[in-house]
Amino acid sequence: MNIKATILVIISLLLMAIPTLAQDTPLIIAYMSAQGNNYDIFLVDISTGQMTQLTDTGSNELFPSWSPDGTRILFMADTNGNQDIWVMNADGTDLQPLTDTPNADEWYPVWSPDGAQIAYHSNLTGDNEIYVMNADGTNWVNITQDGSDDQNPVWSPDGAQIAFVSDRTQSANLEIWVMGADGSNPIQLTDSVSNDANPTWSPDGAQLAFASNRDGDSEIYIMNADSTGVERLTNNTDEDLYPTWSPDGTLIAFQSDRSGNYDIYVTNSDGSGSEQRVTQSNDDDWGPVWMPEAS
Repeated sequence: MNIKATILVIISLLLMAIPTLAQDTPLIIAYMSAQGNNYDIFLVDISTGQMTQLTDTGSNELFPSWSPDGTRILFMADTNGNQDIWVMNADGTDLQPLTDTPNADEWYPVWSPDGAQIAYHSNLTGDNEIYVMNADGTNWVNITQDGSDDQNPVWSPDGAQIAFVSDRTQSANLEIWVMGADGSNPIQLTDSVSNDANPTWSPDGAQLAFASNRDGDSEIYIMNADSTGVERLTNNTDEDLYPTWSPDGTLIAFQSDRSGNYDIYVTNSDGSGSEQRVTQSNDDDWGPVWMPEAS
């Protein structure tokens, strides 16, 4: 085999190892980045690496979450001194507060699949509890009322369940639970000697990806929605956190500090191929969330 042919073979093998996207899969990921004196919300096109800054208010804007139709983005902001939930258009315009609780913080807002409600957690009662409210910020209801630390809610794709993180077990470490969308019938899914967190549903609702330090450092894992079939997706000595599925379920984006600071990476959800670094910032990039497919 001549040198030119050998090079072509090597290039082909490398391309096969890089995560690939279906043609109709959105290429946009929202995330937060500390590229100034505070965290702001950014978008990145993973096909080009092009970044777009959406917020620049002088406050910290954290943990974006897309509306089901991709036209709006929820986030947390400490504009008023505590963490409240805000919403804006997907181009960064028309920022509006949805909560205003001076004596409490609201975290991790996420839209229900039909866009009618928002789940989040708050320390309004002293401990973190999970709440659901209307998408306009009205009629918020505490659906856990457990007295433990319940946090990080995520709706199942059919809207019937909410996965969340809680320390309500006797070991007091964080585990992943699932309950009805009204808070009924909570079921513990993970039971490890370490912390399991950051659950996220696959688009078909059959699996959950999550982060866990059960093997010494934080890695990304996948399990079936009934907690069986746990598989480790990443394997390195650094911290991998906050997985998010692509709309077609073939890819998972996550954050990792393997470059010396947190950047956004993408890998195949079946564990094949190599992991692609998407952001190249010298600052920390956190909390990726994939733009949904247009309805």
